[in-house]
This record gives sequence, structure tokens and C-alpha cells, in this order.
Amino acid sequence: MPDRLLQRLKDAYAVRLLKEMIAIPSVVGQEGALAGYIRDELQRIGLRCEMHVVEAGRPNVYASLEAAAPGPHLVFCGHTDTVPPAAGWSTDPFTPVEKDGRIYGLGACDMKAGLACMLNAVRAFAESGIEFKGTLSFAAVIDEEGFSFWQFSMPCIGRCWEGRPCTATSAASPMPTCSWGRRESPAFTWGRREEACIRKTSTWSENGSALFPECMP
Repeated sequence: MPDRLLQRLKDAYAVRLLKEMIAIPSVVGQEGALAGYIRDELQRIGLRCEMHVVEAGRPNVYASLEAAAPGPHLVFCGHTDTVPPAAGWSTDPFTPVEKDGRIYGLGACDMKAGLACMLNAVRAFAESGIEFKGTLSFAAVIDEEGFSFWQFSMPCIGRCWEGRPCTATSAASPMPTCSWGRRESPAFTWGRREEACIRKTSTWSENGSALFPECMP
């Protein structure tokens, strides 16, 4: 089964989505347009989607692919917001630039590339036709760079789908990582704050946000 899925991953698809998402401004507080883009793409893939408005113009996007038989529940989660553009850009931060094998733009790393990879993985799984047990869910949430308001509309991921309790057995978030001093961050975490409802499987660095540089360790 892994080989069949890997063969369906499309780098060009992920790159296209990343560039299109960079071109959609989603500075914290202004995530609505990107949420609509992600919803449309998930629906095109064939997943059932639901949007929960946390604040006016700021929805979380949830989608689910359920098997007929019960089983494990994996949730892919990423955030739609970015920090505001800082000074010093040599190009328009909302115009993706591909150079020397890299793509530059506001949010390219944190974390629109992660969203593109998640969508690529979900698309590959949905299009593979592989029989499975359980549920594959997708969550694109607001305000990670701010105060994590997303969690108040998704307590313990309890409203992940149609108001029903979401009994996720595992979760993955392709957050970018960094290191401060000798401490190294894990490659996959859930959220960035200790109040996140599913604990991080491991953590070796203190949390911080570029929106609040005074709080960085």
C-alpha cells in the first residue's frame, strides 16, 4: 500500500498549490480567502468539507474521508495564517518567486508548504482507491501566529466533523522546525502551544512566534 500511495504523490501539484496559496494574503486575522481556497480544493479532491467561523471572516476548514469500517483516525492539521510582512523584502511577499530550487513568499515555509504537502497526501490517498478502515481528517485552522483562537471552536478536536465528537487516535502537522542554541525541534508536532488539545509527542525546544519576537527564547 505505501508504494501505491507514494506513486500518486505529485510534486508539481504541491508546488502549484504552494504558489497559489502564497498569492492569497492570509496575515493573521485575514484567513478567510485562503480558507475558501482550501475548502474548494478539498471538495475537488472528493472530501466532505465543513467550515466553522471562529470570528467574522475567520473560518476553520475541516474535511473528512471515512471508510465503511471503523478504525484509527488520523488528523492532518495546519494553520492558514501568516505573520505580517516585515521590512526588507526584495520582492512582493505575496508574489511567489522560484529561484535556485526554492520558492520564496510570505508564509512559504510557515506553513503554506506544509498545507500543500498535506493536500497532496490527502489527494493521493483519496484517488488511490485503497480500501482502509477508519477516518482520515484534514483541519486548516486560524490564528496560530496570534493567540490560537482556533482551539476554542475545536475543543479537544471535539467539533472536527458535523458537531460530533472526534476521536482522533493520532495527528500530524508538518510545521517548519528550527533550533535555538543546542536544542532541536521535532519534525512533526501538533500545534505550538502547550494548551493544544492533543499533546505533542515530543518537544525539545521552547515555543515562540515570530509575531511576538520579544517572547522568543
